[in-house]
Amino acid sequence: MTAVGLLDGCRKQGLRIPEDLSIISFDNINFAAMAGIELTTFSQHVDKMSKEATRLMLKQLENREVKSERVIIEPTLIVRKTTGPATE
Repeated sequence: MTAVGLLDGCRKQGLRIPEDLSIISFDNINFAAMAGIELTTFSQHVDKMSKEATRLMLKQLENREVKSERVIIEPTLIVRKTTGPATE
């Protein structure tokens, strides 16, 4: 929601998005895809994170001597209209 507010504020100040400023958010909230907003965002796969957290917690409860485990869940970049092309 902060990025949506930033987008609105920038437009009110006359900034052109993405020509003058690119905005990227995270969490891929429902508002991000709405017409007029179309915010580039990272999807953090909260469903996968919660399933892994539950699996690890249950594993720890079943066997207290289990070592900690690192799980990496890569986010997905969803490019919409608030980012322009990369420049040098």
